[in-house]
Formats: sequence, structure tokens, C-alpha cells
Amino acid sequence: MKERQTHLVELLKGHTAVITMNRPKILNCLDLDSMSELSEIFDELKENEDVRTIIITGAGDKAFCAGDDVKPMVNLNPKEAREWVNFGQQLMHKIEEFEKPIFAAVNGYAMGGGIEMALACDFRVASLKAKFGVPEVKIGMCPAFGGGQRLTRLVGTGMAKWLTLSGCTIDAQEAYRIGLAEFLAPQEELLEQTLRLADELNARSQVAVRMSKVIINYGRDMDIRTACRYEGFVAAECYASEDQREGMQAFVEKRPPSFTGKYK
Repeated sequence: MKERQTHLVELLKGHTAVITMNRPKILNCLDLDSMSELSEIFDELKENEDVRTIIITGAGDKAFCAGDDVKPMVNLNPKEAREWVNFGQQLMHKIEEFEKPIFAAVNGYAMGGGIEMALACDFRVASLKAKFGVPEVKIGMCPAFGGGQRLTRLVGTGMAKWLTLSGCTIDAQEAYRIGLAEFLAPQEELLEQTLRLADELNARSQVAVRMSKVIINYGRDMDIRTACRYEGFVAAECYASEDQREGMQAFVEKRPPSFTGKYK
């Protein structure tokens, strides 16, 4: 992949790409250029068939991403603010709807736009030094990139309201307790443990992994009967893949499967 200005991208042998937000002097804050670059990276990784899982993390030991770079935003008018919001939401939708599983390895502060990015990922692995917050009310703002919606779906209405309306910061243990983080890891083992989790998914049928992500993402916003019908339709489509026959045959023969990700 080509050299980037605000991100480091490493393609590992185990089919995992690690994206590092690389603006540590300003705690990896987001601006238009860095978000544009991240969007381009995802476009490239989508086409790379060797990449099965993705990890996003932050450079340095202080922050995953401390939010948006506020300085350029101070004097925006409502029209300019809507353009900024729309761009940020498009990026978060791209991350959430990306067909390959994405882990947020939260190595420090995940605030504002940073927590919104973590929420758009499939899994959050929090360092024991991680801090999470939705501090926009402290600067006269509210979440704008979909964080209020994703946070509510993840931790429930009451807790989402408390975090958003108070702007308080919580630590990794509390994030794990309320379901904001699925996994915890010591700071020095964060990337290693996240890679182990990614490797578990890399070993599975990629057809089945991606279809499983789809049924959960889209089914959660449907009523239960519609969601079940949708799930059944997607499950039937698995039978168009070589992985389905190989996986079942391997199970019957009591041997490890050899998945190809190809269709019949």
C-alpha cells in the first residue's frame, strides 16, 4: 500500500491489517484530511483479498483517538457544520458496514469522534489504561457521527444518556462492565491479544464470517419476524459457497476444514 500522511498501515502474514492513526502529538485527533485518508485505506483493504480482519489503533501510549480537531471547527456556520457531519457519518457507516470484521484496539483516550469510531467497529479491545467519554456537551455540542445512536444500541438508553448528557469519562473496567468494551488487555499486550482474537476469525470460513456480520448488522433494526426471515435467506445463500460443503464434510469426517472462500 502507498505511504500515508496521517496513518500507518501494516499487512501481517496472518491475514490481518493493522491501521494506526498516526498523529500522536495531538492525540490522534480527526480532521478532514485524516478522515479522507482513512476512508481511502478502507477502500483499498476492501479490494485486498488477502486481508480478512482489520485492527484500528492509535500511535503512542496516550490516545486511541481523542476526538475531532476542534480548532478548525470553531467558526463553522450551520451549512459547513452539516457538510462536516455528513462526511464523518459516511466514514463511520463505511467502517460499520465494512464486510470484514474490524477490531478497535483502544490504547488510551477514546473521546468524542474517537469513541464514535470505536463504536462503529465490530469489537472493542480496551487497554487497562483506556479512557472512554462523550464530552461534546462540555463544548456546547452533541455527538454528530452516529455515536449517540450506536452507544444506545450497545449499552442501553439510560447509560447512553448518562454518558452523553454528563460528558463524564469512564475507565476500561467500567467500559467492560457496561458492555462498551468486549475485551480487556494489559497495555503492553493490547495488540498481541487483539491479533489473537483476529486470528480466530481468520481461521473461519470467510463467507460465513461476512454473512454472519451482515445478518446481525441489518437484523437488529428489523422486527423479530422480518429479521428471522432475512437471516434464513442469508443462511440459505451459504449453500452457494464451497465453504459450506467443505465445513460440513470436514465435521462429518472429524477433520479440520480447509476453507477457500470460493463459490460453487
